[in-house]
Amino acid sequence: MTILDLSKTLMYEHHYDYIKSKYGEKAKLLFTDTDSLAYKIETEDFYCNIHPDVLDMFDTSNLPQDHPSGITTDFNKKGISMFKDEAGGQ
Repeated sequence: MTILDLSKTLMYEHHYDYIKSKYGEKAKLLFTDTDSLAYKIETEDFYCNIHPDVLDMFDTSNLPQDHPSGITTDFNKKGISMFKDEAGGQ
């Protein structure tokens, strides 16, 4: 198995086991790239939803220190298998 295969497997697992199980039909996968998944998710507060999973699954290094969600910021920077909000919490 190649690194690209491992990456695809990780992304599929995140999509089906995390996003789809948490949001169901309220999560729409808009597009993918080699290392990206872009979603439209209908929820009151995405950051509140992921708060319990941040330390295990997310790179929050690009979120501002004063992000209104209270999520731990500047954590898991460039961590392997971590997912990141490329918009920086905007």
